Amino acid sequence: MKFISMIKPLSAALVGGLFLATSAQAATVKLSSIDNGWYNNAGNHSSINTNIFTGSLGASEYKSFFLFDLSSVTGPVTSATLTIDGGNGSNTVLDAPVTVTFNDVVTDLDALRAGTGSTSAFDDLGGGATYATASLGAQSSSSVMPTVSAALSAPSALIDINAASGGLFAIGAFITNPSGAIWSSSANRRVGVATLSLNVVSPVPVPATLPLLALGLVGFGVVARRKKAA
Repeated sequence: MKFISMIKPLSAALVGGLFLATSAQAATVKLSSIDNGWYNNAGNHSSINTNIFTGSLGASEYKSFFLFDLSSVTGPVTSATLTIDGGNGSNTVLDAPVTVTFNDVVTDLDALRAGTGSTSAFDDLGGGATYATASLGAQSSSSVMPTVSAALSAPSALIDINAASGGLFAIGAFITNPSGAIWSSSANRRVGVATLSLNVVSPVPVPATLPLLALGLVGFGVVARRKKAA
């Protein structure tokens, strides 16, 4: 009888442990961009040029993109932050504060990287769903670019990131009514200038024998109660 009385709390503990073991845990995953670059309003982009010049220069306007590999993301993403390295290039003169807008990209990603996206890719990098914005004050041409960071808090951002999980994901960037440019001398042929920080929820692995042991003890308790009742 004493042994049987011990079964109940032991079974409860194991079932509780099984519940905890199958609960989710969150982890931060940081991914560096695997490609980045710009398109201008003539639809030009060189696949070997990873400069992220964004803004205007004379009659030309430039918009940039950042590409990430989400193949290591295995669980639902609950929050995301984009950060572009500080010190990565400088500004041409910005006569007034500007807002950097980060948005979705629907252009075929192979074409985007290869430089064959043409003017439709340029338009795409400045349109569609807005993921986030970041503000920069007026800058002189001697100013070194600060770190630019934005929480991708728009619902569409998390929807798109989760939809792209296991594959590639791109973010476009532009400044509205640019009076100059940002990242104007960002290093040519350098990737990894941006970091995408993701809060990913993953299930905790369950020991293979734990469910069987818990069920066995529960079953043993049922048999013991029946014998006691008889």
